[in-house]
Amino acid sequence: MSIQGRAFFYEKTKKIRRIHHPEDIVFITHQDIDEVAAQSLIDHGVKVMINEKSSMSGRFYHEGVKRLLEANVRVFDLCNTLSARVVHGKQVMIERHQLFLREERLLPIAIVEEYDRLRLAQLEKKAREVWLENFIKFGENSIRHADKELSLLRYCWERWPEGRAFLNEEVLIVSRGNHYKEDLSFAFQLLPLKNITIVAVDGAADTCASLGYIPDYIVGDMDSVSNDLLQSGAKLIVHENERGEAPGMKRLERLGLTATKKRWAGVSEDVAIIHSLKEGAKRLFIVGGQRGMEEYLAKGREGMGSSLLVRMIAGNRIIDLKGIHACFQELLPISVTGRYPSLLTLLERSTASPVKEAQP
Repeated sequence: MSIQGRAFFYEKTKKIRRIHHPEDIVFITHQDIDEVAAQSLIDHGVKVMINEKSSMSGRFYHEGVKRLLEANVRVFDLCNTLSARVVHGKQVMIERHQLFLREERLLPIAIVEEYDRLRLAQLEKKAREVWLENFIKFGENSIRHADKELSLLRYCWERWPEGRAFLNEEVLIVSRGNHYKEDLSFAFQLLPLKNITIVAVDGAADTCASLGYIPDYIVGDMDSVSNDLLQSGAKLIVHENERGEAPGMKRLERLGLTATKKRWAGVSEDVAIIHSLKEGAKRLFIVGGQRGMEEYLAKGREGMGSSLLVRMIAGNRIIDLKGIHACFQELLPISVTGRYPSLLTLLERSTASPVKEAQP
């Protein structure tokens, strides 16, 4: 049975800005689709996706493709070097592992391979078999980069001015990580937000706003946050890489906005943490933070040197809320609408169940 529809190409899944019709065929270029990217495709109504790269290579374990298949999204990889940009906006068709351009006549342009449960299981097995080898490489890269970046950390730390914006305050830092929407929904219910500064990393700002909270600060390279949030009045901090490049500033300048630049070698989440510490924060609640080899590899990073250093600096001032939604699954069904009972109601529910006495 053929699949037909209009093609839409996105270089990055986080740049998707529209809800897609079930007949649309979305093309992306994303090696080893992570869970956040997969959920973005699902949230935008994508039903058929074709990837220029390998959606799951088997090089390491991740659940991006699994999540797509569970949501009944059909997932294909291109098997030859076709630039998906050439089909953007055009009518295409998939039939018997071939991709056709539908114009005056059908024009075969590529071979595609579809993922199914069997292929996914084979790739997951492959990933488990090479796990230790990959972990050793990842660990070596992390330590090597941490050693190299230690001097850069000192350089940046000494040149970032001390501030008092967060003096003795609590800060909630939100970034786009696995299950971050579910965690954030609970965090907004459990934390006393009137007394907390919200710092969002890039596109996480839009998620905060969708749950009813405009962040006080937005930190990052500004490539996935909407114009509405950039213009919301939040203070903007652009992540400048170790070479002094800050592409995000160009976008802000086009919008007539001003921002502070902060140089750092690591991920934008690290910039948010260091900025908060330099401004005197006493406690940092982290939602969606990257943690572990698989998440960093899924982001295209072969190590986590700077993040190791940043976590060492922050120490026990960090309270990591990753996975907090799992603590309340039995009390309340998971939702990402933010419409939850109060913490008091949750606690009442938890204490209403009789406690079983320990058996002698």
